[in-house]
Amino acid sequence: MQSTGNNNSGSVLVTGTSTGIGCAAVSTLANEGFHVFAGVRKPEDGEKVAVLAPPGRITPLIIDVTDPVSVSTAAAAVRTTLTTKNSFLAGIISNAGVGMIAPAPYLNEDILQYQTQTNLLGPMRLVRELLPIMQETLPGRNRRGRIYFVGTGAGIPSLVFPFLNIYMACKWGTEAFCQSLRLELQLLGEPIDVGMINPGFINTAMRGTTKNAVQGKVAIDARFGQTYGKLIQKFGEFGDRQRGTSPEVVAGKILEVMVAEKPRYRYRVGRDSFTTHLQALLPLGVQEWWIRQIYR
Repeated sequence: MQSTGNNNSGSVLVTGTSTGIGCAAVSTLANEGFHVFAGVRKPEDGEKVAVLAPPGRITPLIIDVTDPVSVSTAAAAVRTTLTTKNSFLAGIISNAGVGMIAPAPYLNEDILQYQTQTNLLGPMRLVRELLPIMQETLPGRNRRGRIYFVGTGAGIPSLVFPFLNIYMACKWGTEAFCQSLRLELQLLGEPIDVGMINPGFINTAMRGTTKNAVQGKVAIDARFGQTYGKLIQKFGEFGDRQRGTSPEVVAGKILEVMVAEKPRYRYRVGRDSFTTHLQALLPLGVQEWWIRQIYR
């Protein structure tokens, strides 16, 4: 891992920092010298995150990526803080996300909106509001900016499992947005690197949330249990058998993104992330045959 060699590390904004990957990333970055804007949705979560590093290293920030007003308000707060500190926005880590398992007939409007707003439109709003701040504060700093999105699995290409329909659609949409944004900034000659961090199964609260996400989001009825219950249970059992990676390992990759002289376009994290990528290179019929075996 090669350092940028810049003593003034600047600030990094991370969303979804209440638990898991986001929380570990805040701790890692702040204790390595970065000032971190830690995005949370509740004040009490901000209080817990603020003590993960020496005073002044972490600034909790209320930000709900599903709410355009919340994102723009948070961006204004970032701008004010950077001006006060005479600092700059060195990184944007779009980590906030939510897992979802739902059969296609149960994709009601609540689910569609919840998933799309969090996993697809949220990262876009983040960039829309914060990229101009990065562009304004970076010049003359002898430092490249970083915008990285926390995706899922191997990214593209990757295996696509049943019942992860809207979740995978949103995550793959974020991949397309990431690639388009990277090319836009390259064409403009902007000193900003853009890429993906793709973890496989991670030992976080989100893993359990993904497994049980139908509860409270899908109107469970007799037909649901009879038709889909065992199949979804099989997927949960498959997930439980995977060797999950710790959030701290992913946080280490986020730190690498911020300090590397030339970060990679994509970081796959966890053995299953690499194997899923290799499996996705097989003929589609072979991929789907293998996936069907999981549910038998």
